[in-house]
Formats: sequence, structure tokens, C-alpha cells
Amino acid sequence: MATDTQIAIVGGGAAGLAAAISAVQRGCDVTVIEQADRLGKRILATGNGRCNLSNAALDTEKSVFAYNNPKFVQGIIASLGFEDIREFFADLGLMVHVDAEGRVYPRSNSANSVLDVLLNAISSLRVRERCNFAVKSIDVGLEDGFPAFRLSTLEGESLTADAVILATGPDVMPLIDAELARVWREPVLGPLHTQTAPLKGLNGVRVRCAASLRLEDEVFASEYGELLFRDYGLSGIVVFELSRYLQPEQEISLDYFPEYSDNELRELLDHRLQKLNGYSINRFFDGMLHRRVAQAILRNLSYSSYAPAQSMQLERLAHILKDHRFKVTGGPTQAQAQVMRGGLATTGFSPQTLESIRLPKFFAVGEALDIDGRTGGYNLHWAWASGIVAGRAACEAIAQQDSCLLFHPRTVSRVTKVTDI
Repeated sequence: MATDTQIAIVGGGAAGLAAAISAVQRGCDVTVIEQADRLGKRILATGNGRCNLSNAALDTEKSVFAYNNPKFVQGIIASLGFEDIREFFADLGLMVHVDAEGRVYPRSNSANSVLDVLLNAISSLRVRERCNFAVKSIDVGLEDGFPAFRLSTLEGESLTADAVILATGPDVMPLIDAELARVWREPVLGPLHTQTAPLKGLNGVRVRCAASLRLEDEVFASEYGELLFRDYGLSGIVVFELSRYLQPEQEISLDYFPEYSDNELRELLDHRLQKLNGYSINRFFDGMLHRRVAQAILRNLSYSSYAPAQSMQLERLAHILKDHRFKVTGGPTQAQAQVMRGGLATTGFSPQTLESIRLPKFFAVGEALDIDGRTGGYNLHWAWASGIVAGRAACEAIAQQDSCLLFHPRTVSRVTKVTDI
């Protein structure tokens, strides 16, 4: 069958657009397929509308440990680090700046600038677009001995291609056969839902603290930074990071004074009590804790705000200031999460090209694969880098096929379902 396009990219998000641009730049004919009414809509929501597109720390050796599967991403991150992605976008006309924590943003501080330069490139390079095209099945056949793909919708529309790059997120599952191993999808990098009674009066309060996931006295993961109390649970950067490690029955523990050891905090409280002799309990915390956090702790300890400070048991107070527990009732919802963990297992794909080991000319990038990273630009960097790698590799695979056809006669085509592979 004569195909409609050389490369079909399923998904017009960050990874899909990067793949399309890199493939066309290598001379291939590309069509981007998107189920929404236009390309790149999700990019506009990243980084609270600012688009944290990479991180300068990605040019360090330990950067791969920001991902759940460091061995798989190692080669790609090494070949396409922060400076490479900066250059990729500079060639498209985007100016960026790096903040004090290494996070990379467009100089305009607007995600629109990132999408604008990507769409400008898509237009000038004459990449074809098929929007409002929700792929529900992918069939594979043989054309001259090589795989060729048919992508179809429930409405009966179809498109054929010599190669496919899968760049979708949560919609991967209906497309791919169980023979391509999958990891169950779950939302991560989002707030944690907790029991709500201890949160009374705290909604909207921000604190800087250490936070850890615990099961009894065992610590599973720890982070330090800003935390945001919500009426349904805990949010903020530290909680987003911890959501990647959440297990059933865990609690989240807050340490409001991580710079002090247990004994040092106990001594500080004792010294403070001596200096503030005669103060009521509610005044004891002035200048030390956010007032509403102090009130929540007093409720937890069953102290009256107007009782004398001397009536407090400092051991109990020091303990809760170092280990304020909240029982976790659930992780982030899909609507709350920045990333969907899971997808196609990396064991089925080449870590150099992102091509399927079992199905030639079938590639997976971005959230289609079971790769997720920390906040701070790591997930978008993976989207750009994986898309660029797969776009180039798909072009090379097609070039090798075209070269082989010069020396081999045509063979009879046959079509099978992906589910038969």
C-alpha cells in the first residue's frame, strides 16, 4: 500500500512537536495527529503558564537520577542536555533565562512564547497537521517486506505511514497490544490528600519545612522546600516530589525546624520559655511560627491558647514541631497532577533510538513511555529530548528502507492487527 506520509506522529504535545521538527529537518515527510482541535494546548498549562522547559542541572552527571529509570534515560540525556535543548529552541527563535535554582523559562515568562516558536517551525517546515483525529487503533502490514502502519479512528477515518512515533500520554492504552509490556498509569507530581480535621484553618498557608513519607518510624522519602496547606490536604513543591514515592498506609511528616536537631530544638524552646515567662501560649509562638500553624499544633496538643506558656510540656511540643503527622488518604488526581507515570515499559524499546525492539519503525517518546522525573523542568526536557532522538532515528530507519528497496524486488503486502504482533 502506498502510504499517506512517511512518519505519523500520534500526539501534538511537547514530545510530538519536537519529534516532528527534528524529523522534517532531516528531510522526512511528517504528519502530526492530534485528537484536540489544535496542537500544543497542554504546553500552555505547564509551569503555571510560564513553561519550565528544562533545568541547567541536566548537564551534570547525577542529573539522570532525577528520573525513575536512570539507566534508560542516561544516553539520551547525555547526548541532549540543557545546552543542547537551549540551542534547539534558540534556532527556533526562543530566548530563555535560568533562575537561581536552575529552572529554565522563556525570557518572556510566558508558555505562549514556547508554543509560538514551535508552531512557527511546524508551519515553515510544512509539517502536515491532522487535528480532531482521535486514533483508536493501529494496524501493521508489510509493504515490500517492511512494516507499514494504518491509524484509524472510531469514525472510520484512517491514515497510513511508513513509521509511527507515539507521543501521547494517557491515551496510549487502547492503541497498543499487551505484547508491548505496559506499566499501569497513575498521576504523580501533585498534591496529597489527607485527613481533613488537622487542616482546620490552614487552607492557603505556606511554610518552608522538611517533609517525609513515613510508615510508622520508617522514612521512605524526604524533601525540603515550600509546602502549601489546602483544605483537602497538602500541596507545594515538596509534596509534589513526595507524590512520586507514595505507598499505601503512609503518613506525611512535617519538620518545621529541620536546621535543629531534636536536642537543639528542645534547648531552644526551654530558653525561649525562660525569656517569655508570663506569656500566654498563643503569644509564645509569635515570631516563631505562622500563627495559624501554631493554632493547629495547639489543637493537636489539646492546649488552650490562653493558658500560660509555662503549662506546656516542652518534650511534646518539640516532638510535634519535628514530626507533625498527617495521614495520607490518596495521591493526586489526574486533573491535579503534572505527569502521568506509567505507559509502555522501557524494556521494550531501544535506549539509543526509542524504537520498539519487537516492531521496527515504531517509536515511543515523552509520556508514552514509563519515564517520569522531578519537578523543575525535568519532564519537559525528557519530552523535547526523546522527541528529537526519535524523530532523527525514524528518518534514518526510512532512509535505510529506501536504500534497501533499490536492490530488492517488491513483495506481496499483507495487513495484520497490532494485536497479532
